Amino acid sequence: MTCNFCQKMPLPASARAGNCSSCSAKTPTTAHTLCTTCAKAQSRCNRCGRSMTANPMLQNACDTDSCACIF
Repeated sequence: MTCNFCQKMPLPASARAGNCSSCSAKTPTTAHTLCTTCAKAQSRCNRCGRSMTANPMLQNACDTDSCACIF
């Protein structure tokens, strides 16, 4: 899940994998602070960690950075 703000941000040029700040699982890039599983479970953006439910502006989120949007 990626919030509207992070959808507009480019991914880093480096393809280096990162780690989830919650469970330490591998993430696709260092830009992702949460893995997909933790982001969905916590209802947070996997890039910046913002809560998706706290701000109605962020609820129009994408499941992935490929923008398969959920409405």
